[in-house]
Amino acid sequence: MDPRHNNNPGEEFARLFARHQRRVYSYIFSLLGDWAAAEDVFQDTCVVMWTKFADFQPGSDFAGWACRIARFKVLKYRRQCKRRLPFVGEQFIETVAAARESEKGDLNDWTAVLTDCIEKLTPKDRRLIVKRYSEDCTIKELAEKLGLPSNTVYKAIGRIRKGLLDCVEKATAREEHP
Repeated sequence: MDPRHNNNPGEEFARLFARHQRRVYSYIFSLLGDWAAAEDVFQDTCVVMWTKFADFQPGSDFAGWACRIARFKVLKYRRQCKRRLPFVGEQFIETVAAARESEKGDLNDWTAVLTDCIEKLTPKDRRLIVKRYSEDCTIKELAEKLGLPSNTVYKAIGRIRKGLLDCVEKATAREEHP
């Protein structure tokens, strides 16, 4: 029996949301690369998910449905905040979104692959990317802390992100086609 037919869609939403919220947040973060931005977009996404839950087809992929909503929210956020996210273009978002939505693997597998890829970075690049995301500061603030020109840090972060994306894609391709 379909749990949505228990006349309590709120319970079903809560059950599905609890099971998939980490995947949805991870998806949003992977598109934005900024903790604060991801939090904002995640909150907006949750509101839309709740208000549109009646449109969700029981038995279909809840996480996929939620990630499609999140993609639109990310694109909207991106259009509103172009100056804050200069290296994240709509084409990049669409490419990563499509790749992430087609993933059938577990979030933990993806996180493990990303962790392995981060470990393969040079110590200097690893420190830079960890500082960027663990200290939750803008690239400009990070550049000031490091005493480097903002443009240098922007380029380095962009290069590192591209390298990480390439590494994750290669690793997941190897898993799919051993």
